[in-house]
Amino acid sequence: MERKILRDVVENIPREPRPSFLSRERRDERKGKVLISMEAPRVEKPKGNTRWFVLGAILVIIIGVVLLNHFASASITITPKVEVIKLDSTVKAYRSPEAPHLLVYNLLEVHGEELDSLPAQGSKYVERKAGGKITVYNDYSSSPLRLIQNTRFKSSDGKIFRSYNAIVVPGKGSVEINVVADSPGEASNVAPSNFTLPGLAGGAMYDKVYARSKTPFTGGFRGDVNVVSESDLAKAKTNLESKLTAKLLTEVATKLNSDQIFFPDSYVTSFSFNEFADAGTVAESAVGDGKTQKVSMAGSLYAVVFDGNELAKSLARRELAGVGEPGVYISNWEELAIDLSHYDNMMEISELTIRVTGTAKFVWRIDEQDLKSSLASVAKNKYSEIFLNYSSIDRAEVKIHPFWRKTFPDEIERISVRVVLDETK
Repeated sequence: MERKILRDVVENIPREPRPSFLSRERRDERKGKVLISMEAPRVEKPKGNTRWFVLGAILVIIIGVVLLNHFASASITITPKVEVIKLDSTVKAYRSPEAPHLLVYNLLEVHGEELDSLPAQGSKYVERKAGGKITVYNDYSSSPLRLIQNTRFKSSDGKIFRSYNAIVVPGKGSVEINVVADSPGEASNVAPSNFTLPGLAGGAMYDKVYARSKTPFTGGFRGDVNVVSESDLAKAKTNLESKLTAKLLTEVATKLNSDQIFFPDSYVTSFSFNEFADAGTVAESAVGDGKTQKVSMAGSLYAVVFDGNELAKSLARRELAGVGEPGVYISNWEELAIDLSHYDNMMEISELTIRVTGTAKFVWRIDEQDLKSSLASVAKNKYSEIFLNYSSIDRAEVKIHPFWRKTFPDEIERISVRVVLDETK
């Protein structure tokens, strides 16, 4: 009994917590285990993949640099030298010059026709002569051949036609002209034919100077036709001449090449008015019945045309000092004018004295291919020395791609040149 009581007493007495008396080795061991358990798990990166990634990136960069340098390019924007001169200069020009340095002009010839319908005022008997175009050939001489006004041409069936004006046929060349029948009537409405020149019969030129037509001749007539009032005819003639001139000038513009220059008013015209364009249609009664009469205007325009480069060279010799190759050109021909009012018949002459007036912009030419060749492979910091050799250059702007490249491309095809005029002058 006492033993039980004693055990209960002893067991119910509160106990002090036991101190932990661990050895240093034991403490260190436990500490290490705790530290290890708290670290994040390590993931080992594969070293081989990283190496290949870096090598690939370096290779791409190297290839990119090589390609950019291989396909390198350079662009040059050049402003050429310009000089503005107020012109009042006289120049001589020749159709067939005897020396190569003389200025040449060409006579561009165009033909056309315009029609109109006017109210009829009655009828009358008329006789009309047929007409058409022929091409005259000079196989006789290398020198121009001059034929007088009204020169006769005989068709294959014996009909005689005459030229309107004097003719100049180029040496070993040809010229197209208008001719009219010697006699009125339908008999002269001939089909396309070969023509001889009766005035040359018996001479050495007879077989070497001849003509041909490509289209039928028309207009030959004898009989009654409708007629119109004189006032209506006068108005129609003025209107048709104006319309035909505009039409022929438009045709001239379409025939010019990029080097040719044609000045406004540098032409002469020749017109033929026909008040019986539809001869054969006769009014059955007087005015008021709705009948009309067609009238026509046939005409030729002879335009004086120059080679713009050659004319600019001739003017430069007179106006500019020390201009050698590559020479100059004029950029504003439309602001210049020439005077040919003192010439009546361009077909009869072979040389002109022209007066050129206006403010001309002489622009120095630049030999782009030569410039590219001079710049190929040149160091970027040396190109200004190259430009000093070109007196025709006023200023230039250079861009080389890629930007880190230190020289111009080796191939001239990779060098582009753009010429820009200074609009302030």
